[in-house]
Amino acid sequence: MSSQWNEWLLFTNAVDFGTVDPQFQMGHRLLRLPSLPFITATVDWLFASLVIVLLVTTVAHYLNGGIRLQSPSSG
Repeated sequence: MSSQWNEWLLFTNAVDFGTVDPQFQMGHRLLRLPSLPFITATVDWLFASLVIVLLVTTVAHYLNGGIRLQSPSSG
């Protein structure tokens, strides 16, 4: 995430475009493009963290005997 410092600055220092959406009567601050790279990087980082935690937890449970693999029975 340290490489995304520029996107963080763009995200936190954004200003309105000064126009209002005629249908919803909202400013375009929520839809501006500089925030998309930061949001994408954050979601990617959170997903990668979730996958890593899942793998580490699975390996730890396997090594501690919480997960046991069964061989197919020859019946």
